Amino acid sequence: MIKPALTLLLPIFLMVAATYSVRATDSEIIITTREANYGLYEAVVSVVNNPGIAGYNLVIEFDNTKLTPVSIEEGNALTGGMIFISNLSGATQEQIAEMSAVTAVWGAAQDAEEDGVLFTVLFSVSDEAAELVELHLASRGIGNTSEEDLDFILTSATIELEEEALFGEPRSGLPDEPGRINATTIIIVSLSATVLVLVVCLAAKSKLRKRQPSRYGTRT
Repeated sequence: MIKPALTLLLPIFLMVAATYSVRATDSEIIITTREANYGLYEAVVSVVNNPGIAGYNLVIEFDNTKLTPVSIEEGNALTGGMIFISNLSGATQEQIAEMSAVTAVWGAAQDAEEDGVLFTVLFSVSDEAAELVELHLASRGIGNTSEEDLDFILTSATIELEEEALFGEPRSGLPDEPGRINATTIIIVSLSATVLVLVVCLAAKSKLRKRQPSRYGTRT
């Protein structure tokens, strides 16, 4: 549940510079990417060497002709969170299609010092996308309960598209797309052909046995 006072104060706290800045030189927020499902990729945003934060306002920027955000999920690294909101929350499909950035805002009443996943964004990839698609991580403010504006090292990432189709064809659509041939299809066809040949051989052998005369001749 979001407390009204925190809802009003947190955006101001995160967007207005504090009286001084503290740079945590060994503290970093990074994006890592991985394939989640066919045609879908995850951008996982994590904090490393966390000095203690009470709020963040982070942004993942991308080319919306290549990527479309599908969903966002809060991570379990930080405890005591009282608010987690995103521009994806309540957005229509038309609004999402026009987005070129996903925002994530988190806040708590006390500093959280855990390392781990802050949030994960799921993206779908356009058929027009090249092998590498860039994701740029930016900050609109990261702070603590001492009203310090923390300066993290931000590490962006790229999504490396997998080329799984045969014959050099780029991957697109769903796994059961008509006309798509992959290694699994070839294995299944090969096994089916082997089974068919085996069945034909057994049938021919059975017919041959029926035609052969009895070893002891015909009884009268």
